[in-house]
Amino acid sequence: MRNAPLLAGAALALSVTCGYPVLADGDANGREVFESLCLSCHPAERTPTLSAPPIFAVKDHYLRTHPTREAFIARLSTWLERPDPNASLMPGALRRFGTMPRQELNAQQRRAVAAFLYDTPMEQPGWYREHYRKEHGK
Repeated sequence: MRNAPLLAGAALALSVTCGYPVLADGDANGREVFESLCLSCHPAERTPTLSAPPIFAVKDHYLRTHPTREAFIARLSTWLERPDPNASLMPGALRRFGTMPRQELNAQQRRAVAAFLYDTPMEQPGWYREHYRKEHGK
């Protein structure tokens, strides 16, 4: 494929720009789905124009209640399939942003995104500890 190096370079540039590492080819689908569908609303850092919680906050909340890889993937996959305000792990985000719109992802894509998020190391943003303390009193 003549464009393969160009596409690989573009994926690397996007990953570096967004602060996420380039993962092995087997994990590329989760990264690609996340970057194309999720990243615009769930950025790595909070910004003045947030339309959803930053991805670090989402991952942190899911890890607190579902710390194993399979539990995390199963729970996040279920949310991605049917975002239900009664099943939200983030009531503060739900009040601020509303319920996430349902995404047209198949089961494999939902699991790939969840696995990508679980497997991708993310540094805690400097603002997050104080934000969490204010929201949760801990």
